Amino acid sequence: MKASTKHTLLMTTLCMTLIGVTMAAAAHASPWIDVHLASKHGKDTYYEPTPTPYEWESQYTERKYNSRNYGLGISNRLSENIEWTAGFYKNSYYKTSLYSGVDIHTTDTAPVGYGLSMGIVSGYEDTDQPPVMILPNIRIGNQHVRLKMGVLPVGVKLVTLSVSFKF
Repeated sequence: MKASTKHTLLMTTLCMTLIGVTMAAAAHASPWIDVHLASKHGKDTYYEPTPTPYEWESQYTERKYNSRNYGLGISNRLSENIEWTAGFYKNSYYKTSLYSGVDIHTTDTAPVGYGLSMGIVSGYEDTDQPPVMILPNIRIGNQHVRLKMGVLPVGVKLVTLSVSFKF
C-alpha cells in the first residue's frame, strides 16, 4: 500500500474517533473499557511474501498467526442499539492496528445479545485484507462486565475474544 493511502487511512481513523468521542460526550454516556485478548484462525499459518533479488521470482515464508491480540479500546453508547468504538490491538500479522467504527446490536439490557461491528482498521496494508472491519459478534454479560466474541465465518475464518468493563 502506498504511503499516501496509509496516511489517508490513519487520518480517517483519527477523524472517526474524534467524531465518536464528540457524539458520546454529547450523549453523556458512560463508556465501556474494552480489553482485547485473543483470536483463533481457521488455519494456524499464513504465507508472507519474501523479497528476492529478482522481480520475476516469488518466494513466500510460512508464518504462524499471532493469537495474542492484546489491546485496549473504548465503546460508548450512542443509542439503545448503537455504540461507537475505537482502540488499538496487536493484530494477527504482528502489527499494531488502530480501529474506529460502530457496533449495532440487540438491546444491551439482556444478558445475551448479538451484533455487528463495522468500521475502518489499519495494520493490514501489507496483506490482502481490506481496511474495512465487518465482524458479527455475540455478547454475554451485565451492566458492568461483558464478554464479546467476534466470529468471521468466511475468508480467514476467525474468532476474536474481548472483555469489557463499565465503571
